[in-house]
Amino acid sequence: MILCRTAAQLEAALARQPKERTLVPTMGGLHAGHLSLIDYARQSPGAVLATVFVNRHQFDDPEDFSNYPRDEEKDFEQLRQAGVDLTYAPDEQAVWGGEAPRLDAFEMPGLTEVLEGQYRPGHLTAVAAVVSRLFDQVEPTAAVFGEKDYQQLVLVRRLAEARQPPVQIIAAPVVREPDGLAMSSRNRRLNSQSRERAAELHRTLEAAAGFVKEGLDVEQVQRQAFEALVELGFEPDYVEVREADFLRPAAASDRELVILAAARLAGVRLLDVVPADRPSPGG
Repeated sequence: MILCRTAAQLEAALARQPKERTLVPTMGGLHAGHLSLIDYARQSPGAVLATVFVNRHQFDDPEDFSNYPRDEEKDFEQLRQAGVDLTYAPDEQAVWGGEAPRLDAFEMPGLTEVLEGQYRPGHLTAVAAVVSRLFDQVEPTAAVFGEKDYQQLVLVRRLAEARQPPVQIIAAPVVREPDGLAMSSRNRRLNSQSRERAAELHRTLEAAAGFVKEGLDVEQVQRQAFEALVELGFEPDYVEVREADFLRPAAASDRELVILAAARLAGVRLLDVVPADRPSPGG
């Protein structure tokens, strides 16, 4: 595996790589969920590239940024064993060139200010900014993103479609622990008691999805799921049923839906998403 630290090193290394290349952007702290993205990337033709870069601009909480798990050598070894051809692990100078990114240039009305955008102002525009910059530097033909960060996935799809030529976005399913908890680098910050309770987030959303499929009013489903999480000891930011492609509020005519939630447990913020497709009329 080739390891590049600077933009110049990356440019020189890319000149020796195939034109077809699939990118897996990460912030490190790798776990089985990240490695599943690599597996998806290896199914595409050409080279598999990964990035390891913790983007401070997408952290609304400085403490969350400082506590984010960092173990580059362990990450590099996992990427090497997973079959990554090239890893780009830049510092901020290599990514931004000494200038702060123009986050306002990446605002997408109806997407970047809702859900995660409401509770973590600036987070999604910062994600879009760094993804756009990495696309500029790596010039991938495809990129893999996980469905756990579903709003990010929708955002990146729109960003990639606007590029010329567009980047194909490959969506990888949520990777879960045996009890259903979505894998996340932040899970390791839960103590044993909280870790056991954390699985209730997924169980609550699965139950809510069942109610949606039965035809219950989505606002009632959202409210009941929110209240259930509070009773279980979570501090939810939101539980919302949305149309799956653009994350518009669910309309009566929408069939393909998702339920998204963000909730804190023992000071750790957890995300999850489950599909909740409605049956076709007369189905």
